[in-house]
Amino acid sequence: MRQLFISLLDKDLFTVLSSQDGSPYVLSIAASALRGAILQNMMDDDGIVVGTGSACSSKKPFSRIISSFLSDKNLLNGVVRVSFSPETKEEDVKFAVNRLNFNAQKLSEKILV
Repeated sequence: MRQLFISLLDKDLFTVLSSQDGSPYVLSIAASALRGAILQNMMDDDGIVVGTGSACSSKKPFSRIISSFLSDKNLLNGVVRVSFSPETKEEDVKFAVNRLNFNAQKLSEKILV
């Protein structure tokens, strides 16, 4: 499901941060110049739960792990974490990535105006 999500992700809007050989259940991505927290709220409005960092960094502005290899504040602000489970279905992934792409595009258009 993780690979399907990556394949459908709008590469003009998002950068994949997770390594190729990382966990099949977690995917970290970043939307340059967009706020991950705003995307998180937009996704929540669509009934989709995504995170903006790791649980161990909830009191810090950025994940210490992601900050260790990424210094671009435009990307750090746009980090979104997607989780999968063995019960995740293909149609769930397609719906979620479609909404994420749509919401990011909508948000980026508002910023450009």
